[in-house]
Amino acid sequence: MDYEELRRLQRLEKNSSDLAQIPQDFYTQLSEYVGALIKEYKATGSPKDIRLLENVVRVSRDIFQRRSQKMLLHALRTFKDDGGNLPAVIEIEKNCYQNVISSLENMNDEFEGVLVGERPVSGTEAQHEASKALEAIDKIEEEQSLNMVLVRIIQKVPKFVSSDMTEYGPFQARDLVKLPEKEALLLVEKGFAERV
Repeated sequence: MDYEELRRLQRLEKNSSDLAQIPQDFYTQLSEYVGALIKEYKATGSPKDIRLLENVVRVSRDIFQRRSQKMLLHALRTFKDDGGNLPAVIEIEKNCYQNVISSLENMNDEFEGVLVGERPVSGTEAQHEASKALEAIDKIEEEQSLNMVLVRIIQKVPKFVSSDMTEYGPFQARDLVKLPEKEALLLVEKGFAERV
């Protein structure tokens, strides 16, 4: 991965109404490239290096935004009977729309991590981590005999401290988490979660 390859991919995205074919590990390659540029800049402090890094970030953001827009437009075009008409959206459609927006926000957060040299988390890795987290919560529940409630997070929840000084979170939309009943009901009441 280098700047010329990024520009080539940007041109491909600009010149096509469909998603351009890019490598499956594009974001991993980009992460490594950005990480190397950051390391180089920290070592030299060169204005040339910072300009290159800024250009890489600008072009990368453009590619990402174009791809995100194409994905969203494709999803909207696939609705039957003009179901994507937002002015008259019904509650279940609003929920779907919010889920799409939430997914794009989560994807954007991952992408922002890539731009500071963090490796992206693949769906399989994220599922594995979520599974391990749920297993850990199950063990804690058994050990402490807590009255736990399973909830689905609807919108981002920052890290918080419960009344017994236990830290929970942060949670992302669509996460399934077991929480003590008091905390779970509070999140449901405030519109951050729903009972499962």
